[in-house]
Amino acid sequence: MQAFKAKIPYTRDKAAFTRQLRNHLLTIVTALARYQTETVISLVEGADSDGKPWTNERLIRLLDQYHQSHEQIRLDPEARNSRHTHIAEDGVTIHQTLIDPDDLNDWSIQLTLDRAKSDEMRTPILRLEGLTPIA
Repeated sequence: MQAFKAKIPYTRDKAAFTRQLRNHLLTIVTALARYQTETVISLVEGADSDGKPWTNERLIRLLDQYHQSHEQIRLDPEARNSRHTHIAEDGVTIHQTLIDPDDLNDWSIQLTLDRAKSDEMRTPILRLEGLTPIA
């Protein structure tokens, strides 16, 4: 008889979860770079923590602000480097730096992880909080 092995929560398997989280973030960044706002909206919760809904118009406004001083969002290997993904010690607050051609790298997307939903669904469930300049 085999001993029962408890399954660890999805978000507690650090290596596997971080790999899948980074892939999910890069899919979001790719969609942002291509102005595929409907794709972005499909990859995150429908509203930020204040309850303000994510709409195509809201995302386009933020992307237009970004593009006032940046030619594009890079998607090359440097842009995909893990050093641009910042997960706070709480494991819930996430910042993904957007890499630009001039290497200013002064904008990021901010997200929060819904750990309980992520464990239940076994995929990262993210709430987009903003797309803003880095303070």
